[in-house]
Amino acid sequence: MSQPELTTREVYARHTGVAGGSYVQAHLVWDADKFFAARARDAENMNSHQAKGDPRLAKCEQITHDQYLTERKART
Repeated sequence: MSQPELTTREVYARHTGVAGGSYVQAHLVWDADKFFAARARDAENMNSHQAKGDPRLAKCEQITHDQYLTERKART
């Protein structure tokens, strides 16, 4: 019996924390939609734990390969 072929792809994301600091990262995923939906839920969860009146800035957004390279270059 042959093994099923697992197809992955690289996606790029900008992660922003509750304080507003951000970083970019490359991820190898099987399903980009599920990956970004899960990261959005993580950000909502982080924001929901903020004290009343504190900023709720956590988020994760998909970016292009060019944006990823530009931001990586700017941070080094």
